[in-house]
Amino acid sequence: LRNENNKMAFYSMDTDNFHISNCPTGMIYTDEIVNNVKTHYILMICTRPRFKNMGYASIMLTEFIEYIQHQKEPGQTQKIILSSLESAVTFYEKYGFRWTRNSIANYPILMECEDIQNDNEEHFIMELVVS
Repeated sequence: LRNENNKMAFYSMDTDNFHISNCPTGMIYTDEIVNNVKTHYILMICTRPRFKNMGYASIMLTEFIEYIQHQKEPGQTQKIILSSLESAVTFYEKYGFRWTRNSIANYPILMECEDIQNDNEEHFIMELVVS
């Protein structure tokens, strides 16, 4: 959150005035352009405990992918990359993400957000090429 280049998106149930307490799901992401490839890194998607398993993270991810598709400039490649624990890999695969054999160490942007030293689970790098 301290990195001013990061962006935040929320799924809000408000119809008039935005209030954070009415947001079941939020996402933090950032992006960079290298060699005409715009890469969006999802740093975190989180859902409030009382809203888990109600589809809010799915709505957030679907709308984010659609947003990226509409922002695509002609001739530009766009990707979404994230780090996933094994328990969430199948969730992302439903949206077209594929796991790579790359190490999270190859992605400094993702490394900044992961607490690898205190995490005994394996992290999978997931990638979606947006068409």
